[in-house]
Parts: sequence; structure tokens; C-alpha cells
Amino acid sequence: MDGQRIRIRKLGSWLEKSLGVMFRRVLGSEVFLFTYGRPAERIFHTYFCPPLRILALTDEGHPLVDSVVQPGKFVRLPPARLIVECAPELDLTPIELRKIAEIAQIT
Repeated sequence: MDGQRIRIRKLGSWLEKSLGVMFRRVLGSEVFLFTYGRPAERIFHTYFCPPLRILALTDEGHPLVDSVVQPGKFVRLPPARLIVECAPELDLTPIELRKIAEIAQIT
């Protein structure tokens, strides 16, 4: 974990998922975890969001997409059940990504 400490926030309700990181000024060390029942292509937007890093992960925590996105954009994601949003400077290690997948209770 390279000395960084992350805090994982699993978004459960439709309202939490709808808001995501909108209206936040700083994401810091928080990782926002979106889980879905089945893999599907999704479109996320970054309106009202700070710059962020967005990842689509396999059930095992391997990145399918890892992009830094500026505010006011749409992002098309490949079929996945696990999506992560975090600060652009947060460098998530493979161990942390597997831990995120475990927390999602997908693996």
C-alpha cells in the first residue's frame, strides 16, 4: 500500500450511486466503490465532480479501464460489475485493487 492509507466507501443505494462523488471538492484518500448485480456497459458523467480517476474492474480486481477524467465529461465503461472512483493522484496497487474486489463481495 506504499504508505498510503485508503478509505473504501461502498455505495449501496440508488441515491448514493446516483450522487457518487458529485459536489465534493476533494476526494483525498477515499475510494468510492460502485457494485452492480451483473456486468454491463455503463456511462458515467463527471458533471459537478472534481477531477477523478475512474476504474472498471474485473471481479478479481484487475483493471479493464483506468482513466483520469476532468469535470464535465461522459465516460463509457466496458461491461463490469465493479466501478471505482477516486482522486487522480491516488495510486492503487494490485493488492489494494484485489482488496476492493473482496470488499465488494464479488470474488
